[in-house]
Amino acid sequence: MKTKLLCLGAITSLTLAAHAQSLTEHFAYPNASLGAAGSGDAVWTGGDSPSTAITVSSNAALTYAGLFGPSGSGIIFSGGTFKKKAAPFTAQSSGSVYVSFLLNLQTAGSGAKLLVYLQNGNSASSSPPLGIYLNGSQVGLAKSGSTPAVSTGNLSSGAHLVVARYSFLAGNDQVDLWVDPASLGTNTVPAATLTTGTASSSDAASLSYVFLNHAVNQTVWLDELRVGTTWAEVTPTDGTTPPPSGSSTPVFTSIVNSPAGLVMQGTNGAANAAFDLIASANVTLPLNQWNDVSAENFDANGNFILTNPIAPSAPQLFYRVRVGSGTPAPVAPGITSSPTNLSLLAGATAVFNVSASGTSPLTYRWFFNTNAPTAVGANSATLTLNNVQTNDAGTYFVIVTNVAGAATSSVASLSVSNILLPAGIVTQPQNQTVPEGQTAVFSVVASGTPPLFYQWFLNTNTPLANQTNASLTLVNASNVNAGAYSVSVSNAYGSTNSAFASLTIDTNAPLDFSAIGFCNNSAPITGGAAGPTVYVGNETELQTYSDDNAPYVIYITNSFSLTGMATHIRSNKTVIGFPGVVLSGGGLYLYRSINVIIRNLTITGSTEDGVGLHYSSAVWIDHCTITDSADGAIDITQESDNITISWCHIYYSSPTLDHRLASLIASSDADTGNYRVTYHHNWWGQNVQERMPSNRFGRAHIFNNYYSAAGNNYCVRTRKQAECLVENNFFQSVQNPWEQYITSSGDVQGKLAAAGNNVPFLGTANGVNWTGTITNGDGTIRVMIPGTGTVFAPPYSYSLATAATIPNTVTNNAGADKGPFAP
Repeated sequence: MKTKLLCLGAITSLTLAAHAQSLTEHFAYPNASLGAAGSGDAVWTGGDSPSTAITVSSNAALTYAGLFGPSGSGIIFSGGTFKKKAAPFTAQSSGSVYVSFLLNLQTAGSGAKLLVYLQNGNSASSSPPLGIYLNGSQVGLAKSGSTPAVSTGNLSSGAHLVVARYSFLAGNDQVDLWVDPASLGTNTVPAATLTTGTASSSDAASLSYVFLNHAVNQTVWLDELRVGTTWAEVTPTDGTTPPPSGSSTPVFTSIVNSPAGLVMQGTNGAANAAFDLIASANVTLPLNQWNDVSAENFDANGNFILTNPIAPSAPQLFYRVRVGSGTPAPVAPGITSSPTNLSLLAGATAVFNVSASGTSPLTYRWFFNTNAPTAVGANSATLTLNNVQTNDAGTYFVIVTNVAGAATSSVASLSVSNILLPAGIVTQPQNQTVPEGQTAVFSVVASGTPPLFYQWFLNTNTPLANQTNASLTLVNASNVNAGAYSVSVSNAYGSTNSAFASLTIDTNAPLDFSAIGFCNNSAPITGGAAGPTVYVGNETELQTYSDDNAPYVIYITNSFSLTGMATHIRSNKTVIGFPGVVLSGGGLYLYRSINVIIRNLTITGSTEDGVGLHYSSAVWIDHCTITDSADGAIDITQESDNITISWCHIYYSSPTLDHRLASLIASSDADTGNYRVTYHHNWWGQNVQERMPSNRFGRAHIFNNYYSAAGNNYCVRTRKQAECLVENNFFQSVQNPWEQYITSSGDVQGKLAAAGNNVPFLGTANGVNWTGTITNGDGTIRVMIPGTGTVFAPPYSYSLATAATIPNTVTNNAGADKGPFAP
């Protein structure tokens, strides 16, 4: 791949064949989350999604006696949920790789936590080849281990220089650590050395990424991060790379390859001054014959960062930066008129238009679907879609670019009605057996040209008065309600009748431990039923089957420890614990996993999530006890969808533990997705502080749960673009059974509907209290809402027990070893 090299000054140039072998990071970015969109720090797009856990701050800028070149800002590790960010450097498979940084420990946490590590690739690891830890107020070192094998003495206040080295050697590779080394520029004797690790393979084939890793129970300032192949590169004492004192010539401080192109940053420019990036295939041409690539500006501190994506087939070029050329700077694009929403009949022509300003030429790229954008249309300010059909319905936007930058339009939606499509049944109502006195809910999912009209019937021909919605709710069901129910669905082009669904009233009905809710939404959940049954008794055996692509029913027979989130549960798996089985020290990780069942497990003391779901769907977590997770008990992120969490007991053993946060839907305000999740008959128990659940973007159905987390902040929170249906739950001695959380007034705010719970809005029975609406210091707002919003209707049948019965039912039946399925 051709790379971009920038050379400041009028006469200096470098060919594109050269590759950067080091990273010098001054964190010379605006104060914001590291890696956040638009912050200019695209080198840090690896690792987890952007969050507030690792933030750039001018307050954290650090210096160290004798170390050359500190500039820009620093970063602060504090707060947040997800925590890893990564930056690439040229892969090394021989010699040595050094990493150094300045560290100021503000608040020491408990236990050993990864801080900085080197890894082969941008996939996070809990046992990296070289790991630098904070172990309380000590710096620790590990080689392919999840805990430090050696640690230094306690850190004093102020800035410290930490240096580590990975050496590729014949036999066992070696890692070394220095804290405040005796001299800079030339190597000194390390404070600690390791040649063996704790992982099964402790030597790295190569190294290509540096990771920043945030721990939730400590506050750390970090600055001046460097990666190189020599000691001198990471402990510079002279002006080899930075400019000499008093120089007015801008210089580069970092050149790094990344998937987006070559990322380069530098310093020593004039504050806010303009410069041009120019290029030519012939380095001998006069500057006025070089081509403009982009127009940029130094920041207020004279720093810059640029990323130039270049196609592999493009010819080799030479690059220069031109300062003070007198040429008017190009003007970046601006959207003056965005495309507007359209609602059309099938077969019509859809036309979206955008108007933009900026220096010509302007380039237009249209996209369909904001969740997984697909390029559509031609390079034009107009997007024309002929003969639109229902599969063309969705969202559209355009990105306008020129040599000076880019601008993105607002999103416009296209709705398409098919006049040839009569009403039809997509999902039939299901048979139910309901204990006497409980609530039965029948639902139907229909298709056809809107509007659709519904009428429910009992038996063959008795229409039910005022039952004209997609769902039918029968409260306090008794024998008079028993019978066969159906629904007629109609529109202007036809009508259809659903199949009959029977309602049976059982005065001695057992509890229903079957899979209920969204986990069956795409297809009936089966887990590993298509494969053989296996029995495992340790982590290695579990990973052998859980990380395999074939279906398995996996029974765990013994208690054992897990290593971080290294146990991956792949698609088509059922994982069931024997009675008394406890998994400790780590959690279960689902990544792009489909059709997974996890039951009857106790998971305690995970260093991250108890169960973490990423890009996964059709998952049922049932009758599990999850306690003392360092991150979330069950976190559902990165577009995970169609999830049921049922009959689980979540609690924390001590109110002094950090991050007592139970279940998060979507990791940030940028982590969009469908997120359809059912929570029923769960026990949110002692010392749970928040997130029961906290919901962004999702459709969360929360019914028949028991809340006894005294001293909490809130129970259910609806956030950006979320909808929560909160039914027949029992809240005891808790604060804010539900609330709305506003992070930006321009967002579509979350909605919530509450019904049948033991307390109404602002009710104080059973020790419940409400804080009232609060505006926080950061501008976010906690709003007490009555729970009267219009939200989704669950597309499945379910029965609702009265709230008064929930404490007894849930405490006696939720958690591991409480179900009939355990062997």
